[in-house]
Amino acid sequence: RAFQGKNLFTKGACYESMVRMQKKECNYVYFSEHKLKHNIFIQTCTSNQSFFYNLANAGSSYYEINGSCQVLLEGEPFVDIWMQQPDSKDARIQSLELTELPNRPPKATRLNIEALPGEKGRIFIRITDLGMGQWYPASGKVWEYFIDE
Repeated sequence: RAFQGKNLFTKGACYESMVRMQKKECNYVYFSEHKLKHNIFIQTCTSNQSFFYNLANAGSSYYEINGSCQVLLEGEPFVDIWMQQPDSKDARIQSLELTELPNRPPKATRLNIEALPGEKGRIFIRITDLGMGQWYPASGKVWEYFIDE
């Protein structure tokens, strides 16, 4: 590929092509008015080990947000969305309440969580109750939230 010019876009395109050709990870994040400024993730656990699942990465275009996952709800009917800047250890947590969720035993509610493009500076979160097969059928409830980046 050939890139001409000495502006920031041209230099960024050159660096990106170099990183992709060498198949190396790049520790830089490019920000603009159309890019996410935070990593968006949820905290989950498996086999008594806690980890974070990324729904959207900082530096991604608002228009390309398309993260989703399925989780089993354990405990209270809330989903915590974590937002963290790439260069910070501090995170902002936004709890989303799942109102009128059917009363089920722990880990008997399967949820689909999606992060989608919203208005400028906002991320659309859609949470859908998938139930748990024949034992606990899906309620058909869908919760929709906008979170400010």
